Amino acid sequence: SGNDIDGRGLAALAEGLHGTMLHTLNLSGNPLCRMGTDEDGFKIRDSPEGLRALFRVLRSERNAIAKLQMSDCQIEELPPAVELSESLGHGNSVLRSLDLSGNQIRDAGFAALGPAVAAADTLKSLKVVRCGATVSGLQALAPAIAGHSALEKLHLMQGGFIDWPASGIIGAVEASPSLLTVDLPRDPLAAVQHRLDANKAAQLKRCGPLLAEARRANYVQARNIAQTREMIATEVKAKERLTEASRLRR
Repeated sequence: SGNDIDGRGLAALAEGLHGTMLHTLNLSGNPLCRMGTDEDGFKIRDSPEGLRALFRVLRSERNAIAKLQMSDCQIEELPPAVELSESLGHGNSVLRSLDLSGNQIRDAGFAALGPAVAAADTLKSLKVVRCGATVSGLQALAPAIAGHSALEKLHLMQGGFIDWPASGIIGAVEASPSLLTVDLPRDPLAAVQHRLDANKAAQLKRCGPLLAEARRANYVQARNIAQTREMIATEVKAKERLTEASRLRR
């Protein structure tokens, strides 16, 4: 992060990411949409072309990026909703965590992000804090949250006044079968806490047998290791006795 990677640099980086097994990509703090200057020194208009190249990587068959961090990257425009949905919802996508915090994508960005999040069935954590969204943008994202079966962590505080009931977010959280953590102001959070608690209890119930099996496996492994050590120690002592007996006979 923070390496002054601009739009052209991001496009070049994306080309090099095809076929790699990179699990985490942290681009936070880089001006990812800045296109530099032309031959006459004039600033070229910012463009999301580098982002489009990066999201195409998420569609590739050998993509392994599970955590993508792009906070405070001066992003004001996301690729179209169709492209985002194809990238995040493609069968090859393994993305589990997406952070776009601190980018002024505003309501248009949230409108593009909504269908993409709905299609991203592996996504477990979404951070879109301080992104300039209003009630309209949050309304565009709400249906994706309500119907998502994998999303567990949601961070979307925007700063300033938000009519949270009107945004649809409270209703979406109440309908969510998977959310465990949501950052909301005190009153809206209190309204949905029962749903978060119920989801946590359901998750513990689902994980209970798996945890028990893991404990049993750990116990068996520890027992086997102890038995192996004991056998090795016994063999070492037997060899020492044979060596000592041979020395005495001489």
